[in-house]
Amino acid sequence: LELLGRMEQDGPMPDVVSYSTAAAACQKAKHWEPAVGLLQRLNASASGAAADEDDGARGHGARVPLPAPNVFTYTSAVVALAEAGRWREAVSTYEAMPPQLEPNEAIVNAAVSAAAAGADWRTATRILEEALGAGLVPRTSSFNMAFNALAHGHQPAAALALLRRMLSVGARPNLL
Repeated sequence: LELLGRMEQDGPMPDVVSYSTAAAACQKAKHWEPAVGLLQRLNASASGAAADEDDGARGHGARVPLPAPNVFTYTSAVVALAEAGRWREAVSTYEAMPPQLEPNEAIVNAAVSAAAAGADWRTATRILEEALGAGLVPRTSSFNMAFNALAHGHQPAAALALLRRMLSVGARPNLL
């Protein structure tokens, strides 16, 4: 974070990979606040830059906008929130991801994990179904977490339906 600050001040300007890597480092260090803070800063800057473009505000001394966050920035923030026990915020962060960012297995896994941690089987299965509907086959671990949430919610019929869906898309079940 200190290096990012120095780069913002003195250059070279960090790119989205720099911010995503810093967010991932915060997540791995179990510090969710700075990971989420980076995501919020990038989103605010991207929103401000879009508003400036709409208004035609481009002048001398205008501050260089930060890059827009990518799916990896979101993944780090979702994982950090989920690991901190803030599963509702983690799911909300996932759901706030801009539609132009294509979800990948990692972000889907993180979001399902967050929902499952909160025993929210409806959200866990909805996230899986949305991913499948978009042509993404989630990780087996994502299905396993949803199965656990379904078990805690006493939803055996829904678990069997999800298992059938999992098999129909070619995902490979494991012993879990």
